[in-house]
Amino acid sequence: MILKTRCPSCGAIYRLQEPLPPEGKKYRCTCKTIITLFYPEEVKERLRAREMELQPEDGDTLEEGPPTQPVSPPPTAVSEPREKALQDRNSEAQTASGRLTPPPKIPPMQRRPSPGSSSSSAESSSAFAPLYQGAPGQQTPDGEEATEIETKGPSRTEGHPSPAAKAPPDLFTPPDEDVSAPDDEDGTDTVTAPIPRRPVVGSARKTGAQGGAMARWLRRLAIAAAIAGLAGVGTVAGVYAWFAYFQSNGEEGEGHRRGVASVDSLAVYEPRTVTTVRDPSGQVIGEFYEEQRYVVPLEQIPEVVRNAFVAAEDAAFWDHKGLDYLGIVRAMITNIREGRMSQGASTITQQVARSFLLTREKKLARKIKEAILASRIETNFDKNHILYLYLNQIYLGHGAYGVQAAAQLYFGKDVSQLDLAEAAIIAGLPQAPANYSPNRNFRAAKVRQKYVLGQMAKREYITQEQAEAAAQQELTFVRKRNRNLDIAPFYVEHVRRHLIKKYGHDATYNQGLQVTIPIDVSLQKVANESVSQGVRFTDKRVGYRGPIERYGDELSARQKALEAIDKERAVELRPYDPAFDLPEGPLARDLVPAFQKDEITRGVVAEVGRTWAIVDVGSLRGLIPVSEFTWCHNIKPDVDFRYFKCRRLDDMVKVGDLIAVRVVETELEDWSRTLPRKHDSTKKFVRLAMEQAPGPEGALMSLRVADGAVLSMVGGSSFEGSEFNRAIQAKRQVGSTFKPLVYAAALDHEKKPHTPSTILVDAPIVEELTGKEGELWKPGNSGGEYLGDTTFRRGLILSRNIVTLKVLRAIGVSYTLDYMKRFGFETKLEENLAMGLGASALTIHELLRAYTVFATLGDRREPFFISEVRDRHGTVLEQTLEGELTADVLSEETAYVMVDLMRSVVKSGTARRALELGHEVAGKTGTTNAFRDAWFVGYTPEILTTAWVGFDDFRPLGKGQYGGEIALPIWMRYMKAALEKYPPSEYKEPKDIVVADIDSRTGLLAREGEPAVKVVYKKDTEPKTYAPSANQVDAADFLSGEY
Repeated sequence: MILKTRCPSCGAIYRLQEPLPPEGKKYRCTCKTIITLFYPEEVKERLRAREMELQPEDGDTLEEGPPTQPVSPPPTAVSEPREKALQDRNSEAQTASGRLTPPPKIPPMQRRPSPGSSSSSAESSSAFAPLYQGAPGQQTPDGEEATEIETKGPSRTEGHPSPAAKAPPDLFTPPDEDVSAPDDEDGTDTVTAPIPRRPVVGSARKTGAQGGAMARWLRRLAIAAAIAGLAGVGTVAGVYAWFAYFQSNGEEGEGHRRGVASVDSLAVYEPRTVTTVRDPSGQVIGEFYEEQRYVVPLEQIPEVVRNAFVAAEDAAFWDHKGLDYLGIVRAMITNIREGRMSQGASTITQQVARSFLLTREKKLARKIKEAILASRIETNFDKNHILYLYLNQIYLGHGAYGVQAAAQLYFGKDVSQLDLAEAAIIAGLPQAPANYSPNRNFRAAKVRQKYVLGQMAKREYITQEQAEAAAQQELTFVRKRNRNLDIAPFYVEHVRRHLIKKYGHDATYNQGLQVTIPIDVSLQKVANESVSQGVRFTDKRVGYRGPIERYGDELSARQKALEAIDKERAVELRPYDPAFDLPEGPLARDLVPAFQKDEITRGVVAEVGRTWAIVDVGSLRGLIPVSEFTWCHNIKPDVDFRYFKCRRLDDMVKVGDLIAVRVVETELEDWSRTLPRKHDSTKKFVRLAMEQAPGPEGALMSLRVADGAVLSMVGGSSFEGSEFNRAIQAKRQVGSTFKPLVYAAALDHEKKPHTPSTILVDAPIVEELTGKEGELWKPGNSGGEYLGDTTFRRGLILSRNIVTLKVLRAIGVSYTLDYMKRFGFETKLEENLAMGLGASALTIHELLRAYTVFATLGDRREPFFISEVRDRHGTVLEQTLEGELTADVLSEETAYVMVDLMRSVVKSGTARRALELGHEVAGKTGTTNAFRDAWFVGYTPEILTTAWVGFDDFRPLGKGQYGGEIALPIWMRYMKAALEKYPPSEYKEPKDIVVADIDSRTGLLAREGEPAVKVVYKKDTEPKTYAPSANQVDAADFLSGEY
C-alpha cells in the first residue's frame, strides 16, 4: 500500500514508507515548510484491513525531511533573481539530504496553486486532507477530484484488487475471467489523498512567481489535453458514424455478418439458469447449474434494490440514451491525470450490450460496436426492460448471477425481502465481486456499502439520515451452502444422473428444468439420522480402532491440537459472522463456544484412571466414565463381541491421545465418587462419551406401496465422504432376505405344493459342488444347531438354512429360477442351491422391488424417483403418477400366506425386536457368510423399507453381527416415524383363505385347551387332523417362543 502527499508550499511529492509515521509527526520539507501528518478515517480503515501499523508516537519532535524521497515539481522558468535564489536554496537543501533523490517511477503530480495563496517557511500545515467519500469524478470540498482507494491482492480470485485501479471489468463475468488492465507494476496498493489548498500567509511574495510559473505550465497542459480530447472525440464520433452506417446499412443478415449483431434477441430473455429439484410441497431439495441464476420479473425486485444499482453503477441511467457522454469526458480526464485506466464510463446499457451481443476482446472496434448496440437497445427497448436484463444477468460473486441468487447467497432470503442496508451491500458488488464480497472481505464490503448509500443520498433516492442509519445497521449474513447436501444428497445425485442421461448436460445444467420428486422430507431426515446412528452403533460393536493421533509427552503438539479444536468448534458452532476472523495463536476464552448436547468433536486425554478419563476439548474439559465406553475392546472379528466387557479404561486410552468424543450432557456433574480422593483439580465435569469415525457403511430405501413413490433414500453414512450410492449401485449378497421368495415358489409348485404345515427335517446335508468334482459343500444353520422335524412355517420364522435348502431341492433349482422372473430381477441369479440362501448379489433397489409383490398382495410395483419434469416454460417433459405395475405376479392367496409367515418372523422369530413399534408389521432378516452383510426388509400395507449394513471392502463385521441385531434397529428407528405418518391398515383377506389354530410343533390342528397359533392357509391346504396331546415343550418350540 502506498501513501502519497505533497508539500503545500513547493509542491514536492512524498511517499510514506513502512512502518508508517504516527499521526502528528512533523517533518521539515526542503523548502523549510513544516508538514504535520494525520490520516483520514478511510485510510486508517484500509491500514487496519491490511494489518499495517503506525509507528508509536514519540513526542512532538521535528525531523528534517519527510520519511521518504520527494518528487520535485516540474521546473519553471527563472525570471527573477528572487525566484532563482529560492530555487537555489531548495536545490541546496535537497543535496544536503541523502534521502531526497527523486525516484524515477513517480511522475510529478500537476496542480495549479490557489491564486493568491502563499506560505511562510515556518508555517505548519496539514499533509493530508480527509478523503472525500464519493464516486470517481466527484469534487472534494476544496475542488480537488476525488480518487477512490485502490486495492490489489495476490490474485484475481483470492486477493482484493480494486475496481478503481483498473478498467471496468465485464460485470457479467466471474473474477477469474477478468481481462481488465493490471494495477501498478510494483503490485502495491495506492491511496491518494486530495491535496489541500495552500494556506494564505504573509510571505506570499517569496513563492508568488514560482506559483505563477506553475500555473502557466498547468494551464498550457490543460489546453493541450482539451485539444487532444476534442480531437479524440471527433475521431471516435467519425468512426462511430462509419460503423453505424456501413455496418448496419442494408439487410440485417448482412450487418450481422459484418459484426454488428441484432438486438432483437434481447426481447426474449432465456439465459442460463438453475435446474431445481423440489419435493411435492415445493421445497427446494437440490439444484444443478453452471451459472446460479434465478430469473425474476422486475416487479419482484424492490425499488430500493433497483435504485441502489442505478445510483452506484450508472447514475444517469434514466436520462441518457445508452451512452453517458459526460461520464466519458470525466473518465478521460481522470485517466489522463492518473496516467492509467483508473475509471471507466460504461453505462448499464453498454454492459447489457457487451454481455449479450459481443465478445470480450479488447479492441477499439468492439468498443464502437458496443456504443452502437447500446444506442439500438435504448431505441428498441424501454429502460425497465434493460434494467430487468441487467439485474438478472450481472455476476455478483461466489457463482451467483443476478440479484435473486445474490440475495439468497449472502442473506438467505428472497430479493423481494431485502432492505436498504442489504441492497447497498449487493449493489456494491459489480465492480469487483471477489473484493467486495462480505464473505471474503467484510471491511471492504462495508466501505463499498457506504459509497453506494452516499450515491443514493446524493441522487435523492434516500435521505442522508436513511443512509447513515443503513450504514450503522447490523447485518445478518448466511454461510454459503450446497443445497444438494442438505437433505437428500444421494437421492438428488440419482436424479441428476437420470436427467443427464435423458436430456443431456446442457439441459440439466443450463436450461432451468423444474423437477419434482416424491420424497418425504421429514422421513428423509429420519432416514439420514437412522443410518448415521446405525453405523456408529455397529462400529462400536466391532471394536475400538485406537486414537486419531498419539501425542504422548509432546506438549507443544498437544497444545497446537487443542488450539485447532477451539478454532474448529468456533467456526462450526458460532453464528456465522463474516466480520469475525480467527486470530493467530490461542482463541480467547470468551470466543470458545460452550458444549452442545450430542455434539461430536475431538479432545486430548489429559488424565486417565481405571474407570475414568479426563479429556481436554480445546479450552473446555469433560470426563468419560467407563459406562460411556463399554465397547473399549480391540477388534477381533472372529470373537463374538458379546463376550467382551470393558474393565479398565487405562488399558485402551493413554494420556496425550487425540480421540473423538460426544457430549452426553452439558450440565456439570459431580464425579467425587469416580475420581480418586487425592485428585487435586475440580471434580465437576461435563459428561462425555467415547466416539470414533464409523468404519462400516449403511443404506436405506423406502417406498410408498400404493404407487411406488420412493419416499427416502440414503446411499451411505456420508455423501461428502463417498458419493457411491449403496442403495442403487452396490450389489451385495442378500442372505436370508431371499428365503421368502423361495418359500413363495414352493407354495405355488403344482406337483409338490408346500403348506405352512409341511414337515422338513432340519439336519446336516452334503452337496457336491457343481463343476468341481470331489469338492463338497457342507452348509449349516447359524449357530450350528439342528431341530430335526420342523414345519415349513417354523423354518422361515427361525431362518433355518437347512430347511430352506430342502425346500429348494424339493421344488428344483430350474423351477425356482423360472419363478424368480416374476420378481423382476435384473441381475443374474446363482443357478444352484446356494441361491436359496441369498448367495446372489443384488442391489437394495432390486430387492425392494421384489418385495412389493408381497406388500401389494401379488402385484409388482416399479419404484419411481421423479414425479415430473418441466422445461423453463412449464411444458411437461415427463410425468409419473405411479410406478409401473405388473399385475398378478402372485395370486392374492399366495401373497397373503407369505405376509402371514413374515408377520410371524416379527412376532416370534428373528425380528422380535420390531414388536417394540406397537404395530403389526411383516419382514425378514438377512445375514451373509462371515457376517459380511446385515439386512432387514419390512413392510406394512402402506410402507416398504429396506436397511443394510456392511463394509465396502467386504470385510466381516464381526461374529454375532446379525441382520436382526444391526440392520433391524436402523429400520425400526425409521419406521417409527413412518408409521406415525402412514398408520398401517389391515390387509383384506382373500376369499380362498382359511385361518386355523395350529399346534406349532407338529403343524397339525391344535386340540382345544392346548397351546395354539393362528396360521393362514390356502383353501383346502389346511391340515385335517389334530395333533397328539403333549405336555412338554420341544427344542424348536422353546427357540421360537411358541408354546
